[in-house]
Amino acid sequence: NIEGSTDVIKNEDIYSGSFGYSESICSLDNLRFGSCESASIKFTLSNVLSKLKGKTLIPTIQVGSNAENIIQLGKFIVETDSPSEDKKSRTINAYDALYKARNMNVTAWYNRLIFPLNLKTVRDSFFAFVGIEQEEIILPNDGAYIYEMPVDVSKSNIYGSYILSDILQLNGCFGRIGRNGLFEYVFLEKDKTKAIRVDTSIRKDIVYEDYVTHDINQIKLTQSGNNIDFYYGEGDNSYPISLQILQVGQSKNLLDSICSNIYEKIQHIRFSPVNLTKRGNPCLQAGDFIVTKGFNDEDIYSYVLEKDFTIDCLQGTTDVIISQGKEVYTRDISDNSD
Repeated sequence: NIEGSTDVIKNEDIYSGSFGYSESICSLDNLRFGSCESASIKFTLSNVLSKLKGKTLIPTIQVGSNAENIIQLGKFIVETDSPSEDKKSRTINAYDALYKARNMNVTAWYNRLIFPLNLKTVRDSFFAFVGIEQEEIILPNDGAYIYEMPVDVSKSNIYGSYILSDILQLNGCFGRIGRNGLFEYVFLEKDKTKAIRVDTSIRKDIVYEDYVTHDINQIKLTQSGNNIDFYYGEGDNSYPISLQILQVGQSKNLLDSICSNIYEKIQHIRFSPVNLTKRGNPCLQAGDFIVTKGFNDEDIYSYVLEKDFTIDCLQGTTDVIISQGKEVYTRDISDNSD
C-alpha cells in the first residue's frame, strides 16, 4: 500500500527476484548494546505508477495459504526512485523512520532542555522532537537523572544517533522500528527454552565460529568530558558503556545503581557468531533468539542481529541471518565512533 493514496503496488508490478527487506539491530563486528539501525526495502518496479520519492510504503506479505494471514513488514519512506535507461522500470529504495531520525541535527532540542531531568522525560521529549512514537514501556534506568554536558565539550553538532545510542546503552538494549511503526526497545533473551528452533530441514547453509562469546562480567562506564572511568563488577571481560551526550553524574552510589540495572540485562548473554541461510520467515525479526543444530548435532545458540529477507518466484523466500561477535571484549575499546 501507498499511504495516503488509492494506488496499490501489486505483485505483478514488481520484477521477480528484486524484492529485498533488510533489518538489523547491530551490524558491527562485535555486539554493541545501544546500536539502532534503520530497516529498508528495495525492489525494481515496472514504470506504471507516478513517482514515489517521499511517499510512505506499507508492504505486506501473505504467510501460508490462508489469505487472511497477512503480516505487515513495516512503514518505509522512499528515499530514491531511480528509472532505468530505457524508462521501463524504476529501482525503489525506502527506509523506516530511523533513517531520518538518526541523521537529524538535534542540537536545538538539546539546548532547550533544563537539567537535571530523569531519563524517561529526556527520551519522551526526544522522540516527540524527531516525530516517532514509542512503545509503552518502563526501562530499567528511566528514573536515573541526566545532567548537562560539561561546558568544555562542544554542543554544536548533536545528532539523533548520539541520543539514541546513549538512551539504549543506559538500559542495556537495542532499538528498532517495529512492524507497526512504533519505536521498540529490544532486550536480548537469555532463556534457552525460549529460543526459536531453526530446523535443518529449512536450512540451506550455515557457517559458525568454533567459540561461544565470553560472558560479560564487568562494565566500564565512560562519560564525555570525563577522564575517569567507572568500573562495576569484577572480571576479565569488561564491556564498555560510552556516553557521548547524556551525562549521569559522578556519585558512586548513583553509578552503582545505574550500572547494576544495565548489568542485569547484559550479563549471561553468550552466543555463537553465525552466518545462516534458510527458508524465509517474515515473522522472524532482528533481535530474536534462535537455536539450530551444528555439524556434530550440538545445539548452536545465536541471535538475529542482521537479517536479509528476499522473495523470488522461482527460489521462494530466503532469510540470510548474520550475528557477528568476538570471543571477548577488550578494555581499550574506544567510544561510539560509528
